[in-house]
Amino acid sequence: MHRSALFRGLGAALAAALAVLGSTAAVPAAASTARPHAAATNPVSVGPNAYGMALGRDGSRAYIAINGSDQAGQTAQVAVVDTATRSVVTTVSLPLRNQWVSEVVVSHDGRRVYVLGGAAVTVLDAATNTAVATYPAPDQPRPAGWYQGSLRSVALSQDDSAIYLGQDGPTAFRQQGNGRVVVLAAATGAAIGTVPIASPYVHGIAFEPDGRTAYVSGNPGGLTHLDVTATPPTVVRTVPQPAGENGSDGIALSPDGRTLYSIVTNSGLIHVIDTGTDTITSNLTFATGFADLRYPTPSPDGGSLYVVDDEVSNPTVLVFDLASGTITDTIDPLIEDVWGLAQAPDGGTLYASGADFQPATGFLSTLPLDR
Repeated sequence: MHRSALFRGLGAALAAALAVLGSTAAVPAAASTARPHAAATNPVSVGPNAYGMALGRDGSRAYIAINGSDQAGQTAQVAVVDTATRSVVTTVSLPLRNQWVSEVVVSHDGRRVYVLGGAAVTVLDAATNTAVATYPAPDQPRPAGWYQGSLRSVALSQDDSAIYLGQDGPTAFRQQGNGRVVVLAAATGAAIGTVPIASPYVHGIAFEPDGRTAYVSGNPGGLTHLDVTATPPTVVRTVPQPAGENGSDGIALSPDGRTLYSIVTNSGLIHVIDTGTDTITSNLTFATGFADLRYPTPSPDGGSLYVVDDEVSNPTVLVFDLASGTITDTIDPLIEDVWGLAQAPDGGTLYASGADFQPATGFLSTLPLDR
């Protein structure tokens, strides 16, 4: 789940190192099996500040959210990159001013690209690389004098008919309410419904392959299981959270939908959750003590899990072999601040988006994998 530097500052305070859970098996990461593996190709410059990204369904295009500025203020764009030639095909200007763009998602049929920015989502036609619509989120109920929460995450139903937006809770001075999931009709942008989430920050939304179930990660508060066959969706249950934990910073489902991977906030742990029972069956240990893990990405064959360890100025992509329970590779993305991670459909390449600090320059990095 992607978060900006501002969002990180608004997150939970740094947690102490988590103890090994008594009732769940911890899978240790064998640091000795990992080997340095720098990116084999230089990052492609895509604009001033690159944030979230998504790949087209065939992997031939990458779409990257870009935040820039001109004399009139902040600008929002999407860079479209040909992944074969590693070149920018075009840069699409979005009808947003002074709005921060962050997340990008591509429809399952590959025809639409959705970009989260400010209090709205903008729709691009993937064939023409043009913005065709902007859908504002409905007003968030809140006490007088409070501000609406930020839109933090975006996902699509499996049939592409609905857009799901994760919205943080409303805020006031030193106060914040709980967030919600907003559902919009993809064809019109009309609000279909909202679902309250028992977390101030709504970090990620993941759909099971059958399209009937979705999970929402929050901080603090953990995971929420939704039945998305209902209109609006309904809460099935909140996945029990071990004592002492402060929520989830990102989630991903295995290709078969049977396993949910959930990053434990401010720790080196990822919970492995059985979606049939919504119970934690084990932990994957990526680091001891504090760690800022981001963007869990399972391989297409389900055998590996890729995670960004977002250490300040020196992020790495960790390759975790799920069969052996070890980190088998550590990849340098050659970017100082990583904001997105995606894998090509053939499983042979990872792509990372992000930016360097001085000067502020956005990049897309290609990370070949050993298979």
